[in-house]
Amino acid sequence: MKKLLTIITILTLWFSFSSNVLIAEDVREELDAIERERIQKIEEQLLLNLPEISDNPNHIITFKDPSEQGVFLEIDGQEFEEITSPYTLPSLSLGRHVLVFKFTDQQGTEQTFERTITIIPRPAVLNPPAIVENEIKISGTAMANSEVEIFLSRDISNQKALVEVDANGEWEHIFTEDIEEGIYTALATTRRNGFSSYYSEPIVFEIGADSETLTPVQQRAEGTSFSFSDFDITDYRGILQTLRNNPDLLIAFGSFFLLGILLAWIALSIISKITQKKTKKVLQDLLKKKEEEVEKASSLREKFENSKGEEDNEKEEKQEKKEKDEKKEKEEEKKKEKKKEKKEEKKKEEEEEKEEEKEEVEEEKEKEKEEDDDEEAKTLTKKEFMEKFKELDPDDEEGNEKDLKKKNIKISLTSKD
Repeated sequence: MKKLLTIITILTLWFSFSSNVLIAEDVREELDAIERERIQKIEEQLLLNLPEISDNPNHIITFKDPSEQGVFLEIDGQEFEEITSPYTLPSLSLGRHVLVFKFTDQQGTEQTFERTITIIPRPAVLNPPAIVENEIKISGTAMANSEVEIFLSRDISNQKALVEVDANGEWEHIFTEDIEEGIYTALATTRRNGFSSYYSEPIVFEIGADSETLTPVQQRAEGTSFSFSDFDITDYRGILQTLRNNPDLLIAFGSFFLLGILLAWIALSIISKITQKKTKKVLQDLLKKKEEEVEKASSLREKFENSKGEEDNEKEEKQEKKEKDEKKEKEEEKKKEKKKEKKEEKKKEEEEEKEEEKEEVEEEKEKEKEEDDDEEAKTLTKKEFMEKFKELDPDDEEGNEKDLKKKNIKISLTSKD
């Protein structure tokens, strides 16, 4: 029972510890991701050009001020100093240096950005090697009081040596083992305070049966010397040997050959261009003459057509003038006819109006006559006569006869009641 409780307790503690570790790792990864994102944004704004490793203690850096409020730099915990791009670093010693940049970003927030740069020694400089019998002497210059590691290789054979550099920055070393004919490559690196430089520029040289005591510079200088008397047409082996011993001569012959081909091609091109120009000129002259003839013929034709055209134009103008006159006369006649018609219409209207007036007068007369006839023909009953006695009485109130002619009244008696 105790063992079971112990096992359960251990498992519980282990699970809780592992879960806490996993949570811590997740939090750390999330924080690292946030920091990487922040650094990326800062790099995009600052545009800092700073390598991680440089062999120049006065390396020049470039950057951009995002808010133009100034960029400040702190080197290895010293005070902040305002800098402007491009900025030359002070003479930094060998080793790792911490550079802290402080600036205001585009959002107006103050940011700090840390970068490191490691200064390493500059590569050693190798002098042309000196070859004496079975020894190869390699020397050069490097950082004072440092060490130079030399590498010498031939085919699959490799040798190296570590030499010290004196206070004047000079050094040398002699290789004596496994010196045979062949092509050698030498290069070196500089070491100091645990930091190593990049590789130096390699030097390639050859050791042959006839060049054991010659340096590569002397081989190159003396190998290019030759005399045309050395060439014998019957001795092709001698020619090949001379060319093999003087590769620059072969290059010179090849260059002259290519140059000759180039000059010949240029000459042929010039000659062909001149020929083309002459041919083109002859063709242009012929075309010009032909064009002149065509222009003359066309000018004569144009003159003839112009003269004919002028006559036709005159005829057309006369015809047009005649047509215009006729048209004008017709229009005038039409106008006259219209005026005449208007007058006749007006006259007819006046006559019609007169006739209408006359008819109206006659109608009025007829109406009046009919009314008179109606009055004359009107008959009165006894009752009506008695009612209107006074009006129809031929005597006035005094008993005198009225003037009946004025009223033109007819009186007749009927048998009607």
